[in-house]
Amino acid sequence: MLWSGIADGPTFHVLTQHVPRQTAYRFESGLCVRVDGSELHRLNTWLYENGEQLAIQVHSHPTDAYHSDTDDAFAMVTTHGGLSIVVPWFGADGMFVAGTAAYRLKAAGWRLIDPVEIGALIEVSD
Repeated sequence: MLWSGIADGPTFHVLTQHVPRQTAYRFESGLCVRVDGSELHRLNTWLYENGEQLAIQVHSHPTDAYHSDTDDAFAMVTTHGGLSIVVPWFGADGMFVAGTAAYRLKAAGWRLIDPVEIGALIEVSD
């Protein structure tokens, strides 16, 4: 899942949720999904036409939440300051639960955010 929206100073307002078409794969080393180039083009066109930017990606792992080497190398969000939220156990217990991991993209790459900081960064409202 991807969240896009607009920046207003230091605040980012999520306006739209995207679930791009993707293909799932199972390998001996684990599971992964791929979003094809045509779907990336469709999403980028939509973002441009609607004046939004991609800022948050959310995905899940079958066990513990962490950023894998694949997550680092093939992230959908590429803007510095963007967030990557990883939910454990395929989200069976919800999204913002114990064990959810969040990462922020810095110049040096994805950096784990302290769980206390997640609550200060994200506010859910109507």
